[in-house]
Amino acid sequence: MLIYKPTLSMFIKTWIVERLERLHGRLYRYLVDDITADFEKKALLYALKIKRSHSLSPAQAQYKLINLKPILRSYERLDTHVSEIENYRIKHSFKELKKNLFKYEAKLHRVATSNVPVEETPEYIKSMLSSLNKRIVV
Repeated sequence: MLIYKPTLSMFIKTWIVERLERLHGRLYRYLVDDITADFEKKALLYALKIKRSHSLSPAQAQYKLINLKPILRSYERLDTHVSEIENYRIKHSFKELKKNLFKYEAKLHRVATSNVPVEETPEYIKSMLSSLNKRIVV
């Protein structure tokens, strides 16, 4: 009966696998920390932009809105990738980033349309709405 001893290549391969498993854990933690830090920095940046947006003129706000549209589309594409990730920290920090980004867009829209005159609703529309409400309630 032959007894086979472990070869040197078996030791080397197992050592490599062990190191790769350790690296995988460290690399994963590093990437999670890095991604969440990036999302948190961007969220803070948009929070500061929200606070400063009241001092913009309507023309400046309109220009910023035009430049913000492609950025919103790219964040929507990123959202599809983030939704597939299982990590809570990444999802939570991205959620905060999206919240601040959409608040910034809303604030810019409010400033850009602040000088637009408001038209009063015609009486026939008001009467139609009130009669519709009465029919729904009854």
